[in-house]
Amino acid sequence: PQEQDYQHAMTGEGTISFPGALGSTKRRRMRSGGGVSTLTNNTPKEQAKKPDAKCKGATTIPIFLKKTYKMIETCDPNIASWTEDGEMFTIKNPDLFASEVIPQYFDHNKFSSFARQLNFYGFRKMQAKPIRNADFDRSTAKHVTFFNEKFKRGRCDLLKEIQRSTRGGG
Repeated sequence: PQEQDYQHAMTGEGTISFPGALGSTKRRRMRSGGGVSTLTNNTPKEQAKKPDAKCKGATTIPIFLKKTYKMIETCDPNIASWTEDGEMFTIKNPDLFASEVIPQYFDHNKFSSFARQLNFYGFRKMQAKPIRNADFDRSTAKHVTFFNEKFKRGRCDLLKEIQRSTRGGG
């Protein structure tokens, strides 16, 4: 009976059965890496899921930054885009951005929550308020521009250098 219990000890994927006092079995899930063979443990590193070809070292980049970079890259330019020089990005229609774009990447649709996360990663909101009333442009009045020296168009290699701060600033 002991040999039979031993032979049947491994049952189901990632589950080991332990014989109990009166023949009953207790089941305990094992964490990956605990001697359990999983697909990712057996896959050679060369075949393992590769990071974006454009973004080397993408595994060390915080997910929020990866998602934000992709949002700006793929977003309708009438809603959000990089500035002309690629040093910053501008949300041209915050309401539409919140209702249409943010929910595609995050579990909410609040622009304020998105902006707060940007602040934690050291992004700064750039004010574009005119000095003179005559310079006021209604078409760009709602635009919100964000800047981080390591967040630039075509330079996702810099993303891994951006660290999250819980102090609310860079």
